[in-house]
Amino acid sequence: MQIAVILPWAQSTAVLPTLKTIRAQMQDCQRLWPQLRCDYWLIDDGVSEAVQSELRQAQARWPECHLLTLSRHFGYTGAVQAGLVTATADAYLVLDHRYPEQFAAIPQMLAAVIDAGSALVGFVSAQPRHWWQKKPAMTFHDCLLTMPVKRAWLQAAARAGFSFDLLAEIGFKQKMLAWVGSWPATPATPRWPLVVAVGVVAVCCWWWPSAVALNVVLSGVVFWQWQHQQRRPPRVSYVVSSIQR
Repeated sequence: MQIAVILPWAQSTAVLPTLKTIRAQMQDCQRLWPQLRCDYWLIDDGVSEAVQSELRQAQARWPECHLLTLSRHFGYTGAVQAGLVTATADAYLVLDHRYPEQFAAIPQMLAAVIDAGSALVGFVSAQPRHWWQKKPAMTFHDCLLTMPVKRAWLQAAARAGFSFDLLAEIGFKQKMLAWVGSWPATPATPRWPLVVAVGVVAVCCWWWPSAVALNVVLSGVVFWQWQHQQRRPPRVSYVVSSIQR
């Protein structure tokens, strides 16, 4: 079974230590499942020269590492899409180097696919996505997916734009879906800016000149956003600059 590990890189310089940790996890998994074969796709998502140097070192040091360079920074989602389109494998392990605590769940993810026959493995969020939600959200940010899921994902992306949320809408939600571990809790968003904004609006509403001025400003912001949306060119998910296998 061929596994392609998709690893987008932003501005972190801990390339070699992170890769050593992931490779050690995968080597332990290969002892449990000798049929596993691993390739690592390191994606240069517009990183600095220091990170580029480390990525090239890793690609030269380990022959199973491939370096995919994007023309500029497209963001994590665009880099993941580029890796999935470029790599060919039986299953794809998508990891974010900014969350090393997720690496410990790699054996569980592989067990869910190899032993339990799941097609898609993700995480349960440690807390609800929004403050008004009671149930925790499900996340595919770090996930393991098989070739059928990748194919359906990319087909859906061609119609609606590439997004992790599409994974819950392409037919794998009720069957062949597994959850392992919990997503690390994210810091709570401060609410004081919202409170201040509401207070300013409330104060301005009591005096008609300030209320009129506020309405004019808000109308201008809405008009500017509308004009910006009209002129904005179609969003490009990614542009590959080079591939070093």
